[in-house]
Amino acid sequence: MLKTNSKAARENVRKYIIENAADAIADYAAYERVQCNINDTSAALAYVYGIFLDEMKHEVNRCGTQNAFTKWAQGLAFGGLFLYYYSRSAVDDLGAILQETEAEKARYSESDAERVLTLLIFRELERASRNN
Repeated sequence: MLKTNSKAARENVRKYIIENAADAIADYAAYERVQCNINDTSAALAYVYGIFLDEMKHEVNRCGTQNAFTKWAQGLAFGGLFLYYYSRSAVDDLGAILQETEAEKARYSESDAERVLTLLIFRELERASRNN
C-alpha cells in the first residue's frame, strides 16, 4: 500500500489522469485551437486545471478552489476523467493507484474513495499548473 503523498502514488495519479482524459484533452485543445502535447504530462495537467478555472471561476471566488473543483468533478466535467470513476468503482480505481490489497480497499466506501480520488486529482492538476 502506498501513502497518498508518496512519489509513486503521485505518479500513478498523473498516469491515471492522462489515461482517462487524453481524448478529452485532445478534443478541448482542438476545439479551442490550441496546442497541448499529451506526451508532456505536466503541460497536459496544467491545461486541464486551466479549463477548470475558466469554467468555475465564479465558484472558485464563492467557495474556494478545492470545493469548486469537487463540484466540477461531481458534475462529470471533462469527459472520461470523472465520468469514469463516478460511474463505476472509485474504490477499485483508488486501490489500483495506491496499490492496495482487497482488505485495504475495503476500508473505503464509494463516497470516501470518490472524495479521496478527487482530492488526489486536484492536487496533481494544481501542482502541474504551478510548475508550468
